[in-house]
Amino acid sequence: LTVSGHLAGSIRYQLMNKNSVRIGTNRVYAAIHQLGGKTAPRVIRPVRKRALKTPFGLFAKINHPGSNIPARPYLGLSQANSDAILGMINEYLSRAEGMKKG
Repeated sequence: LTVSGHLAGSIRYQLMNKNSVRIGTNRVYAAIHQLGGKTAPRVIRPVRKRALKTPFGLFAKINHPGSNIPARPYLGLSQANSDAILGMINEYLSRAEGMKKG
């Protein structure tokens, strides 16, 4: 799935306030990769030649029915990330509890 790295390279973050951050990209194709979906039907016409060459012959245009794109999430937390974050939270809370007692 990764050819050029443009999608991964476009991920940015924005601090919303002291407790939250927004993470995302401005690439128009990002949502269909993350969530999956169906592309719209469209007509494909030749750009540089007078006809499109296919295994079935030459055509002046092809009616493409659209494609079903499976979800291929690129943004999110892996199980290892989730476990590490929970570990950090538990460690922080343990230290905070120790400070209260001590």
